[in-house]
Amino acid sequence: MKSSKAQLNRSRFILMGLSLAGLLASFYSLFIELQHDKDHSYRAACDISEKLSCSAAFLSEYGRGMGIMPSDSIFYIRNPYFGFATYTILFILSILCLKHKWCLNIIYYNSIFLNMTTIYLAYLLIFKIRSLCVVCLTIYVINFLLLIFSSKLRATIKKLVSNKKQN
Repeated sequence: MKSSKAQLNRSRFILMGLSLAGLLASFYSLFIELQHDKDHSYRAACDISEKLSCSAAFLSEYGRGMGIMPSDSIFYIRNPYFGFATYTILFILSILCLKHKWCLNIIYYNSIFLNMTTIYLAYLLIFKIRSLCVVCLTIYVINFLLLIFSSKLRATIKKLVSNKKQN
């Protein structure tokens, strides 16, 4: 039982760390976009070449509203804002309520949704924008790790609940 509780705490800290990493990547991508707004000649550190460029992704037609929202929609905002909302919610939930099944389900299903979004955005990046973005790839890895650790956390909670019922 102690190992399950230790695993629960470890998973909590990993989820918090991944959420913070997602927030940082979102902040950096917004920073790049804002710098380009001020100075169109701005070159981000992740703009290595024409085919390896964060700016190409962030400033593309898909850089707002995930490329699917109409320009008159309230959701036609810079994509990093979606990251801020998502990773902030995940961070808060990781701190406050991991022992509650409903809370864990929000984290888990949010992670599934993030990975579906990742597949869509990776498709756009590779086949439409035709450039690789280091920050985007970092976010994709973060999202995948969030799914892995939320799944592990879910299994740990189920194990703890079943151990409690047996006692």
